[in-house]
Amino acid sequence: MSDKEIKRFSESIKRYTQKVTNDKVESKRFLVSVGIINKSGKLKKPYKNLCTPQDQA
Repeated sequence: MSDKEIKRFSESIKRYTQKVTNDKVESKRFLVSVGIINKSGKLKKPYKNLCTPQDQA
């Protein structure tokens, strides 16, 4: 990959990140598409206790 292609790809990722983080609907659509939440907005099983220790849940 050339430096020009890397820069263009990096800029594309930045634009997509802004789009997803600035729009609640897009954020949810992204999280569903990568399998972190289900369509109703609940965390999928592998992610439920990821940040919370079991004894505090």
